[in-house]
Amino acid sequence: RTRSKLFSRAPSPFEGDSESDPPNSRIGFCDGGLPGALPTINKRAMEQAALTGVSLGGRLNLFNRFDRKHYFYPDLPNGYQITQQFFPIVTGGGIELLSDEVMLSDEESRANYLAEVAKFRRQQSNPDSEGPSEKQFGARKQKRREEAMQRVSDYKKRFDDLSVIPFHDFRASHGWEETLTGEEDNGGFKRYKKTVRINRLQLEQDSGKSLHDQHPSLSFVDLNRAGTALVEIVGEPDLHSSQEAVVYVRKLQRLLQVIGSSEAELDRGSFRCDVNISVRPFIPEGQKGPSMELYDAQTLAAINKPGRVEVKNLNSFKIVKLAIDYEIERQIKSLEAGIPVSYETRQWDGSKDQTYKLRSKESSVDYRFLPDPDLPPMVLSEEFEKSTKDTIASIKLPDQIRSLLCAPPFLLPLEVAIILVEEPGAFEYFNSMIAAFPETLSKAPAATSQWIVSELLGHLRKTNLTVSQSPIPPAQLASIVDAIEREAITGKIGKQLLQMMYDGDKRMANEITKELGLEVISDEAVLRDLCTKVLDAHPEEVQKFLRGQDRVKRFFSGEIMKQTKGLAHPAKTDALLLELLALRK
Repeated sequence: RTRSKLFSRAPSPFEGDSESDPPNSRIGFCDGGLPGALPTINKRAMEQAALTGVSLGGRLNLFNRFDRKHYFYPDLPNGYQITQQFFPIVTGGGIELLSDEVMLSDEESRANYLAEVAKFRRQQSNPDSEGPSEKQFGARKQKRREEAMQRVSDYKKRFDDLSVIPFHDFRASHGWEETLTGEEDNGGFKRYKKTVRINRLQLEQDSGKSLHDQHPSLSFVDLNRAGTALVEIVGEPDLHSSQEAVVYVRKLQRLLQVIGSSEAELDRGSFRCDVNISVRPFIPEGQKGPSMELYDAQTLAAINKPGRVEVKNLNSFKIVKLAIDYEIERQIKSLEAGIPVSYETRQWDGSKDQTYKLRSKESSVDYRFLPDPDLPPMVLSEEFEKSTKDTIASIKLPDQIRSLLCAPPFLLPLEVAIILVEEPGAFEYFNSMIAAFPETLSKAPAATSQWIVSELLGHLRKTNLTVSQSPIPPAQLASIVDAIEREAITGKIGKQLLQMMYDGDKRMANEITKELGLEVISDEAVLRDLCTKVLDAHPEEVQKFLRGQDRVKRFFSGEIMKQTKGLAHPAKTDALLLELLALRK
């Protein structure tokens, strides 16, 4: 996030209202490749690159150098790109992934995961409830294991008896628990964590943009983006599924936003992803390598010529997942047919939901790297290194916030903490809610977080808004939670108030409930009279309860709620029902 470009004073295309700027209106002499124009390093870009690298746990290299990478393309005016091929500013580091984050990465797996975890927690908190027992959970876990093994079996049949299986599918369904760390069982899901290693982080300049859809026979070039400061983060091949890749990219985006080094907006192009994808042969359990006798000669010949595909410029989490899944399937089919996977660059076609070939990488490109003679090496001081580390130490990074939310005084469930961290603005919204009603909400962090995660986010997703863009201010939502905690309203009424607020009502919860008469009925005499009348009206159900059919109590509670339109105090109603039923034995 810089106001000007990496080597010139031309304004960055992400500064201000750049979308309305005409093409080629943000170009400096150096960006346009004019003879005699000399580059000057943008100090702010260098500082932000250093902050990013240190926040990833990387090593800040005090000596780093710029190199010229030569290739010819219409949107590269100089005929070379200035990058850091041999002496990058940062090396090493990594991003930690948790299995819970992977399970929460898409809507389908998120819904299943949260439902299973909720059931598991209810059973733990109330072992005598009618929820599933530990034995039932064990049976569910075994069933999932059997289903996973069946998927492997299906792959075997599909690919002519143990042909090629994508590595991520094999690992996720066969041997996952044994190969990854972590033993805590969370509702039948085996937890694990892994670190995706970072190879390097380098500063470089962006190219311009070629436009091929503006004219039937001509291509246009817009150099507004040329020379913009880029930080390229190169990861190691530690990701084994499209879900893990989405979590990795999302966590990287959130980290950049928190430390302020980039807005990291995928839709504006300030955050882009290139993905390298390859598959490998099926490895039977207990073996270090594939059993070659399981493959026919055609498939074996294709496998022995390993290839890799790079898909360029993916600009949404959804497309990252779709592109990876498509490529895995395409490469499997290619190997199944005895056709080796080529080294090539591909791009995503959103209209057809598939990748297409851009260019081949069968022969190694000679970029003729050489040290840039116009830029001296950057030699950073130890004081700068210390200052950078001190700056990062003063910032609460996303993983640190997650740990904070799981620890006292909040003690939030891990899955809730993950959502509060990954949703932009959610953690700040949570803190603002507690600050609005500290006496009640500071004692109820779990309830407060659930109204964000379960209720507010549900409304926001329907209208494609983030928590930061919520039409309901934190204090207004906090007034609902405060009223529920004080037992002034029920959760059902709270949801009605939330809908009213989302539709534009700016009043606090207590103001709305007073006007509409939605206060909870807490008077014991009134509730006792209601309970007595309901029991008198249903003598057969009373006898069923007395014979041991405890579920009938729910019927009585439901009748009272119908009569009071949901305003009867639930806990006091249940207690009075049990008291009155005991007197009828």
